[in-house]
Amino acid sequence: MKRGITVADDIYYIDDYLDIRSKINLETYLRNLQWNYQPLAAFGYDNMQGNMEDALFDNANGYFCNVLYYVEPLIFEKLPEEIMPLLKRLEPTYLGRIKCNLYIRASEAHAQHDFHTDYDGGNHPAMVWCADSADTGLEFKRDDGSIDFVATEANRAIFFNSAVLHRTTCPIHAKERVTININYQ
Repeated sequence: MKRGITVADDIYYIDDYLDIRSKINLETYLRNLQWNYQPLAAFGYDNMQGNMEDALFDNANGYFCNVLYYVEPLIFEKLPEEIMPLLKRLEPTYLGRIKCNLYIRASEAHAQHDFHTDYDGGNHPAMVWCADSADTGLEFKRDDGSIDFVATEANRAIFFNSAVLHRTTCPIHAKERVTININYQ
C-alpha cells in the first residue's frame, strides 16, 4: 500500500482514503449504528491507582463503541457491506479486531484518555479511519516522553503500530468524533 504522509517511522496517514460513494455509505451506516456505552476508554499507564476499579476516580472518560469483529473473545458477526471498502483497500491477511468508536464532546480538563497499547510487544498494525473532522486526534507517546500527534480529518486513515503507547482525545468544540479501529496483520 502506498504510504501517505509520514509522522514518524511507525506512524503515517492517508487522506481521502475512501472514494466518495464508499465514504458516504460508511458514514450513513455509522450514523444508524446501535452504540454501547463503555465507562472506561483506557486505564493502566496513566491511571494513578493502576487498576480498573479505581480508574473512574481518575477522570477517565467513557465512550460509545460497537465491536463488529474480535478474534479473542470470538465475536464474529457478519461484517456489513459498508465496511468492506476499508478492508479491500487494507488487504489484511489477519483480522484481530474491528471496532467502531463514538467519542462525545468533553471539557478540556477531561478530554484526554489514558495512554494504552492494543497489544503488547512486537509489530501489531492498526488503522483508525476517521468518519468526521473534529478538534481532536490521536497522540503517540515515545520512550523519551515526546508526543507525536495526528489530527482527526474526515476520511483520513491513520496507520501505526498498536504496541506503541497511544490515546485518543475527545472533541472539545465539535459535537462528536466517530472512528473505526482495525487491528490487523
